Amino acid sequence: MRIFYTKTVKYYLSDLTEILYYKNYFGFRESAKEYIRLLRTEIETTIHLKVKREAPVCFSRYGTDLYYICCRRNKHTT
Repeated sequence: MRIFYTKTVKYYLSDLTEILYYKNYFGFRESAKEYIRLLRTEIETTIHLKVKREAPVCFSRYGTDLYYICCRRNKHTT
C-alpha cells in the first residue's frame, strides 16, 4: 500500500516537530524528529491493519466515502 501526504500534511508534521521541541515534550530537536519519523513509519506499515472509521461530515468537502484511523505511539498520546 502506498501512502501519499499532501503538502499541508508535510508542513504540519514539520511544524509539529518544532512544537514538540519548543514545548519541551522532547529535550532534543533530533528526538522530536525521530518521534515524527516513527509515527510516519507506523502509519505506512500498519494502516492496512487499523480499524477504519467513517470520517465526520465536515470532511465531505475533501471527497466522498472518507475514512480515518487512529495511531497511538504511546499510552499518553492518541
